[in-house]
Amino acid sequence: MNSTRKTTIFISSVQKELQEERRALKDYIQGDPLLRRFFDVFLFEDLPASDLRADDVYLDEVDRCGIYVGLYGNEYGSADREGVSPTEREFDRATAKAKVRLIFVKGAGDKGRHPKMLLLVRKAGAQLIRRRFTGSSDLTADLYASLVEHLERAGTLRTRPFDASVCPDATITDISEDKVRWFVSRARRERQFVLDENTPGVDVLTHLNLFDGGQPTNAALMLFGRNPQRFLLTSEVKCMHFHGTEVRKPIPSYQIYKGTVFDLVEQSVDFVMSKIARMVGTRAKGPEAPVEYELPRDAVAEAIVNAVAHRDYASNASVQVMLFSVSKPTATRDLDVLARKNVLLKIGVTGKGTHYTLTHKGLKGIMAKPAINPTNRTLPKQYVKGAKEIRNRKTTDGGMLVTCPLGVNRMFGHVTGLD
Repeated sequence: MNSTRKTTIFISSVQKELQEERRALKDYIQGDPLLRRFFDVFLFEDLPASDLRADDVYLDEVDRCGIYVGLYGNEYGSADREGVSPTEREFDRATAKAKVRLIFVKGAGDKGRHPKMLLLVRKAGAQLIRRRFTGSSDLTADLYASLVEHLERAGTLRTRPFDASVCPDATITDISEDKVRWFVSRARRERQFVLDENTPGVDVLTHLNLFDGGQPTNAALMLFGRNPQRFLLTSEVKCMHFHGTEVRKPIPSYQIYKGTVFDLVEQSVDFVMSKIARMVGTRAKGPEAPVEYELPRDAVAEAIVNAVAHRDYASNASVQVMLFSVSKPTATRDLDVLARKNVLLKIGVTGKGTHYTLTHKGLKGIMAKPAINPTNRTLPKQYVKGAKEIRNRKTTDGGMLVTCPLGVNRMFGHVTGLD
């Protein structure tokens, strides 16, 4: 899982009256497998002795917290010179600092409640929805539901697919109208898209189910965003070209591409096509000289599109396109051995050489290097022997490996200089 900065929960109440409930909440959050991944809990009584004023300390902690949880019982607490208790001071500070506030009132009714606490309960009720509880069990259950809802609203905990989820903090102003019009124009020309080119961007996004509750989804930002990487930092493609079959530094050619997914694919394809060999023919059949690349552009584009479209965008890693060039010819017999083992599949012979692709068996074992999968620092035990032979015998010449953060998406092996 990705490293997540935890949010501090500040628990506010009259300590002596609700000591059991305060400790129960902290123990519950720290012991729950889900909540402990996202939250820490601050209890004033856990602080060591210090030469600091208590009121300064608890108000500073309210400032630092992300969520204020108020537990209101019958007692109001010790009032200061102005007649205000620490509990009310903490609520007012959380309100002024626009903290997320969750209020839980003990008891089904208000009989026996201190008059000032009753006023505080009513003040809180006028500003937000409060819940009542009778014991620790229903308090922890209600808090769990509130915290999960908070995580879902913040986009930290997703119950919907990533692309369909709303992008936090993004608004319609983060969508480029020019990019939307470009898409509509092309979609009308090639796919008979029903909307007109002058349709407002909001209506286009709504029609495509990319606008939800007044906010664009992650998919909308990736497709039409003015600056997608402002919200999706790892929505980029890293393209590298190596001389040989091993990943070594310094990298001869290294580019990081940003933009929409359309930009990422186009730039990455251009990078690969600019590095592989090409043959320019004569103008015998027309005014333009034909150009033949050693790898078909459509095949390169298909591999990169799959890598960009099917990656895990919750990962901190980026899509990588790695291009390897080898000048030493590889013997045909080595490739035939791998073909007989169902690791390689011969797909054709041209004047430039013989073309192979990895079979499903080869793809399963091609590799999971730590550099490709940063969340897994151990190599898998199952290696297809033929995949090792591809690497050890250097059977690719100008081969291209397109990877996703969680593994290999496509690999094309192109071998030239064969007898």
